[in-house]
Formats: sequence, C-alpha cells, structure tokens
Amino acid sequence: MLEKLGDISIKMIWQDVVTTLFGEKNYDLNRVVWDHANSNIFFEAISNYYDLEKRVRSVTKKWKYKADIFEAWIGGHIYERRQYDYFDPLLELRHYLKNIWTIRYRKLLVYTYNPSTSSAYIPSTERQATIVPVKDANDEILKEVLGGYLIGLTNLPEKGFGYFVTVALPERVCYSFSTSESEANEMASFRMWTIERNSSSLKSKYRIPRSSPCDRDPIPGISDQV
Repeated sequence: MLEKLGDISIKMIWQDVVTTLFGEKNYDLNRVVWDHANSNIFFEAISNYYDLEKRVRSVTKKWKYKADIFEAWIGGHIYERRQYDYFDPLLELRHYLKNIWTIRYRKLLVYTYNPSTSSAYIPSTERQATIVPVKDANDEILKEVLGGYLIGLTNLPEKGFGYFVTVALPERVCYSFSTSESEANEMASFRMWTIERNSSSLKSKYRIPRSSPCDRDPIPGISDQV
C-alpha cells in the first residue's frame, strides 16, 4: 500500500514540478522527460544513496525492489503526515523532490519555455542572433542528460522540440528558447525573450539590467554554433 501511495504521489508532484522547470506549454520536452524522471533506475539510485534497504526486514532479489523501497519510503512519509492532517500540503516532500529533479535536469533548464515581451528581459544589442533548431535524437545536451534512455524512445517528434536562440555579446553568449519557429524569429529580432526562472518583472532587485540581461553561464556546444 505504501509503495502505491508513494508511486502515485511522486507522479502527481512531478506533474507540477516539470511545468515549473521547463514551462507549462513546453509539451514535447515535458513528454520526453516524463518517464525518465519517474524511472525505476533513478529511484533505485536514490535508495542506494540513502541506504534505504537497511530499513526493510525482508529482502528479495527482484530487479525493481530498490525502486519500490523508495516509493514505499515516500508513501510512509505521506501516511505519517496525514495521521495529523489529512490535507497536509506536503511542502517538505515537494521541496525535496523538486530539488532532486532540479539537480538531475539542471543542464536542460536552458530549454525552459517562459517567453516575455517585456524590455526588462530582452538583450539590448545590435548584434545578430542565431537560431538553432533543437533535434531530440541529435541534441548533445539531451543525450548527456538522458543517455541511453533516448534509445528506442518512440515519442520523439521528428521536427525537434524547439528552437534555441543565441546572441554573442562581448562578455558572454545570451540564449533564449522557444517551442515555435515564429516565436524564435521574434526572439532573434529582440521583440521577445525567455525570462529566467529566478527573475521577476515586479521586483526591481530581481530584474535583469538592460546592460547585462544574460548573466548566465555559457552553454557548451551551443556557443560554438554562434
């Protein structure tokens, strides 16, 4: 029972996290990453890291065994919290799982789809931007993060899942991402740009200065194409 409770709860939390990480309308990328984020291999690795097997009385050699332990561990936490408050929002668990997934997919965050037409987030430059189509099977960042999971995956869109827009400023390469070619052209014309996940147009201390709108690390493999 605990395993099933943990399994369904993890998937429900991931549904919220994936849209936070990559954007609610980043449909193709979210679909590709969905099963990878909930894979038994991943849960087994977490069980090994925390030595969760030591908490189990009976041991089996089922290949999926350690993944089940992690799900049961999560289910046990939820069951315990609900004894005191059935409607507990499980904030600690959500924060824990979000941090794990953020670490795992940190290199894919360059493909976050969060466009804005606000000038606070658009690079102020006369330099020419470059549009690079992102192809699932051939994308270096996707292959580095997902690895062998890509082999045999049948839901990869042939057209790719978006367009990477870059512009080389004197101090660094700025980048943006769009799921459509028309929006990518808007970004290349500096009429639209991706908002960083930690930015807010409502709080000036978090706004990106026009003189330095892309205070982010260069992206290996992408900057070489600019």
